[in-house]
Amino acid sequence: MTKKTPQREPQDRTIAVAITPAVAGAAVMVQVDGDPNLWLYGDTNADGYVAWQWTDALGDSAIRVLAAGYEPYLVSCHWKTASDPDIGPPPLNHQLTIGAELPALVPFEVPPAGKESGPLVVERPAIRDDQGTCWQWRGFTDFLLFYRYLCGVDIGPFLTERIGLGANLLRCFSMVGWDECLPAFFPQNFRDYYGWLKAFADRLATAGVRFELTVFADAHIVMPDANARKEHLRSCLLALEGCWNVVIEIANEPFKNLPGGDAEALELAQLADGYGVLVASGEYSSWPPAPTADYGTTHCDRTEDWPRRCKDLKDRCDESEDTPWIGDEPMGAAEETQPGRRDADPDNHAWYAAGAQMFGPGATFHCEDGIHSRTPIGPVQTECAKAFFAALDFVPREALLWPYQRGDMGSEAGIGDMPILHDDALETRSYCKGTGTQEWCIQIQTSRAHATARDGWRIVREPRRGFVYLEKP
Repeated sequence: MTKKTPQREPQDRTIAVAITPAVAGAAVMVQVDGDPNLWLYGDTNADGYVAWQWTDALGDSAIRVLAAGYEPYLVSCHWKTASDPDIGPPPLNHQLTIGAELPALVPFEVPPAGKESGPLVVERPAIRDDQGTCWQWRGFTDFLLFYRYLCGVDIGPFLTERIGLGANLLRCFSMVGWDECLPAFFPQNFRDYYGWLKAFADRLATAGVRFELTVFADAHIVMPDANARKEHLRSCLLALEGCWNVVIEIANEPFKNLPGGDAEALELAQLADGYGVLVASGEYSSWPPAPTADYGTTHCDRTEDWPRRCKDLKDRCDESEDTPWIGDEPMGAAEETQPGRRDADPDNHAWYAAGAQMFGPGATFHCEDGIHSRTPIGPVQTECAKAFFAALDFVPREALLWPYQRGDMGSEAGIGDMPILHDDALETRSYCKGTGTQEWCIQIQTSRAHATARDGWRIVREPRRGFVYLEKP
């Protein structure tokens, strides 16, 4: 929230807030004169106590509390003035106790638990969990979720919905210059910003979910000074030290979100090395790909045939010394299709997701309501999300390590001896991966009712249009 300069000098009067049972380190804010942008700030000590000196005319007010492990707290209150009975002598004129005359803090309810735990490591081209198995990136765009948390919004319902859809990672901004954010989402506008970043990470860890912190967005507006950007990145990394559930993307589309563009993103990615978290620069406009740190993030072209761009992950991996690449912002879902911008067809989101698991560790579901961190998301976006996350489960996670086959009009076998027939007139692309006796195939944007097997392969199941699992004796 924005901190305004008081309009009159405080007088010799003490007001205090206490929390019982004691909660240390809680951020307590007292509203002044009913002004939504004028607040007194303080942190509780070990006894759960904080005090200020202020004018005798405070009167009707409000108290906000942000405390790690508790739901955001906001209550109205009345501070006794000289006209109230039992005002009490100076220096302590009035104390309000949360948990006595005011309602108690409420511990937050943990949403249905995600399954994430433990650190991740890169073993190119895969990302592996602490058990050594191929880990799958099941991301969900939630750009303003940390902002909501900073503003005291209960993020429990957001976590419940995202985890319920199948996400194990949320992609969140650390800043952005959007007009819809009042107060502005500038780190410098929030007291103890980095402490709350750590609390946010802990809250998500408790829910069994990871997050990708995209550090810079609209940095030319929010943080135009280059040294301030470096210090902000260091402060984020130090705050998140030891948090197993965090990965870092330096910038969203740095060519337009960092004053120094792609070159600065790469420089800052090197600065972030050694802090114990996986890092991507966010730079993906160069070809062949520039060094990207631990993993790479790419945004596919938003063309009509965008689902076939899942193979971009393999192409970038092959050209960057087997760096794992994430489809971190494919075409977004919306309630209505907007050509070149949003796609309301669940099939397209499913095809892209399955291909992203064939050619990389996974992808992030991108949608209009997720961009603005709204919950619940719209019904069409929900169906697209369900299709996306279900499709990620179609292909085994180890598939990114296997050779691939691709349909080609030049021959029935295509490239790599396809187990199914492909026709450019019937589908945009056909991709397959398999073990020799099992094959998983996707026929992207196909008009076929059913696939046609070849060369002794037998179709075992087709769980949705264009998805084919085959076996061969």
